[in-house]
Amino acid sequence: MPRLEIVPLPTPARVAPGDDLTGLLLEAAAAAGVGFVDGDVVCVASKIVSKAEGATAAMPEAADVHAARRTLAAEQAARVVAETPWVLVVETRHGFVCANAGIDTSNVAGGEALLLPEDPDGAAAALRRALRERAGADVGVVVTDTFGRPWRMGQTDVALGSAGVEALRDERGSTDLEGRTLEVTMVAVADELAAAADLARRKADGTPFVLLRGADVAGDGTARDLLRDASEDVFRTGGPTTVEAAVFAPGPVPWHTDPDWDPSVTERAIVATAGPAFGEPDGEDPGAPPTAQVTDLSDAPPVGCGGAPVVIGFFTDGSANRLVWAGTAAERARLVLEAHGVQARWVAAGGDVPAIPLPPLGRLVGTTDGHEVDVDAGGVGLTLAGVVLGWDAD
Repeated sequence: MPRLEIVPLPTPARVAPGDDLTGLLLEAAAAAGVGFVDGDVVCVASKIVSKAEGATAAMPEAADVHAARRTLAAEQAARVVAETPWVLVVETRHGFVCANAGIDTSNVAGGEALLLPEDPDGAAAALRRALRERAGADVGVVVTDTFGRPWRMGQTDVALGSAGVEALRDERGSTDLEGRTLEVTMVAVADELAAAADLARRKADGTPFVLLRGADVAGDGTARDLLRDASEDVFRTGGPTTVEAAVFAPGPVPWHTDPDWDPSVTERAIVATAGPAFGEPDGEDPGAPPTAQVTDLSDAPPVGCGGAPVVIGFFTDGSANRLVWAGTAAERARLVLEAHGVQARWVAAGGDVPAIPLPPLGRLVGTTDGHEVDVDAGGVGLTLAGVVLGWDAD
């Protein structure tokens, strides 16, 4: 019966740029009384790989360390996947989707942050070659880091880099115990090795290396084999359910608790309405897109508008197509606001929604001086918990 051994290899060393990781690993193994044999796998914490590479960055100036980390994460991101007040989930340039771009601020010099390794697969391959030369053994290497997982609590270690290991075992076409053909089974072997190694250490143990012996996983894969192609990513656009969730949301998303209006959310809502994505209204020259103006009414919120401290007005001429265009702008802005936790509902024209003057103020987007949102005169208003969107037809 095969047996898997997991051996932690602690070291008192504090890794610095330029350090010899192979030498540190051999010293740790000798101190633990183990040597390396063909078929072994060594899991290496990405933190020491980054430290040896000098992969650090200065923390940006910000109100606190959390805001600074978010700013740096945005700079390191290839794209932002999800944004909440407590974490920025991004896709890194490596292709990893993770919280705050994998930035680490623990156990680093003040004012600095540790970034992910430049090339985790390359780092794993280099360490594997060095072990073959200096220890005479054909050893697999996995560079690991701690990631969260969607819809599950807690974190686990995953593979950022891999060499000498079958990182992804494709079992499609083989059969199960009942003889049924497997159609989708692909085993994330390198991730499983990383998670197994993490069972043998704690964050404060000083154990950057873990030896796994007895796993029959030798192969030529890399951790990039584990990255899903964008064409298979069903969450990148979300499909119709994402739009439905925003349109029919019964209330604000749970994390929206700040009673103060964040001006940046308003600006993002306006940005979402602009640009060529509008297309052209059918049957006529589209002319200029609707212009938008943001007015701060926090000192005296108008009665009937939910105590709204901010008004966003969209303006166009009186033609039907262009009025629809302005309505599209307001709806796009509403969806962005919903995504930021602002509950939205349409209200009928007239009634208790008053005309709201929009004088030119400091927070101005567009060039619409002197217009008014006159709902009673035939415009349409959108009341949100904290925001009113409206436009006139004049």
